[in-house]
Amino acid sequence: MDRDEYIRWRNAQPRSPAVRGVQEERERSSEHLAQAAVPMKQLTQDSKWDYFLSLVQAKIVETKVSVQLEDADLLVNTDWSHADLAQHKARMLAWASRIEALEEVMQIPSQIVGAAEAVPDDAA
Repeated sequence: MDRDEYIRWRNAQPRSPAVRGVQEERERSSEHLAQAAVPMKQLTQDSKWDYFLSLVQAKIVETKVSVQLEDADLLVNTDWSHADLAQHKARMLAWASRIEALEEVMQIPSQIVGAAEAVPDDAA
């Protein structure tokens, strides 16, 4: 069986609703991933900073999709060992920390631009 035959076979296999929903969400997310929308309150009106923010936002979306896939895997597979559950918990904590850190990074450009605008022109 070559790769294309395998993919056709795999796609023909029934999937649980949880996995099907996550896969559909991942497809929708991947379509928007390249152009991740940055919340309006975080835009700086500077094209370079806004581009940076779109890259960071894409990483946030990517990580949230990974969390959803991990949760779906937990629901679909029922034979988890204690070690598997510990690894799952560690991955979830790591992704939660990553999301939190990236959301804090999203605040930095507007803080920099705001601080730069607060400095008088003659002070430079």
